[in-house]
Amino acid sequence: GEAEAASRLREIRGAIGASAAGERRHYRESLSRSARLESGNPVLDSFVANTPEILRSFAVKDLPGAYTASNTGYWVWGWDGMVHADGIMLSGEWENIRSRLAFYRDTADPEHGIFHAIDPRGAVLAVMAPPAQTFYCIMLFQYWLFSRDPEVVREFYPFAASLLERVETDVVGSTGLYRGRGLYPDFPED
Repeated sequence: GEAEAASRLREIRGAIGASAAGERRHYRESLSRSARLESGNPVLDSFVANTPEILRSFAVKDLPGAYTASNTGYWVWGWDGMVHADGIMLSGEWENIRSRLAFYRDTADPEHGIFHAIDPRGAVLAVMAPPAQTFYCIMLFQYWLFSRDPEVVREFYPFAASLLERVETDVVGSTGLYRGRGLYPDFPED
């Protein structure tokens, strides 16, 4: 909002040079540690090297574990924050996914589960359909595939199992699919 932007500008006034220098230093250090790809395509190689910083640009600074779905004004959505875990893990940003696992578990409503949308202060605007919430389980499984960290699985599995329990009655035969609303998640009212 306008008041928050004005407050931030007052906060950094007089220190903008130091702030910018700190950002450039952090960026160089990040690039020195990031994954490297030599595909022959410089654009793709640059994208892979910059993935940690791209992800950092999506982080919501005052909601740890929350990431916007893009850095062009699209806000935090449950579905979008979970669906690309495999790509993030391939980039080596495992802590990013671990923080998302904690964020979605810790912000879940006890009755309705994971949110579909939250407002800038973290209040739930809409909950996600129960079958779509099982993306959390996939995210945890992908974390396990890449990290083989049993402690993280032990920490987050009970919540993942509770999400599956919510939809067990909606499984269609032996298909592995769940009954739910069509066109989800973009138009859940449909």
